[in-house]
Parts: sequence; structure tokens; C-alpha cells
Amino acid sequence: MKKIADVPAEYQDGYFMSIPTAVGGPVVLLCGNGTSTGAVHIEVKHDVPNWADALNCIENAMVHGKPTV
Repeated sequence: MKKIADVPAEYQDGYFMSIPTAVGGPVVLLCGNGTSTGAVHIEVKHDVPNWADALNCIENAMVHGKPTV
């Protein structure tokens, strides 16, 4: 069963929140489309129990992760 979040069209890929990072300033996280992108993707697809955990993970990835091409 494919899990999706119900994101009204007017909010899809709109602003969700800004996440502070150690380098380069804050990064904007978008709401997403409910299935494959953004904040709702993280919550639904990866079964994140709460936003504190999600934000810590996202921030760590942005600060310590390596870009890919």
C-alpha cells in the first residue's frame, strides 16, 4: 500500500519552514507534493515519528553531507 499525504494544491511545493545550517545560512524546506518531495515526503515515506527528529536529520545531512551530481 502506497502512503500519501493529502496536500492541497495551493500548498504543494510551497514554503514549509527554514532550517538553520552551520554553513551557507538557512535552507528553505518546501511542503512537497504528498508523495515524493518535501516535508510531507519525509514524514510519510520515511515514517518520521516527530519533526524534531526530522529536522535534526535534515540539518545533519545539509551540514555534513556531500553533494552528488
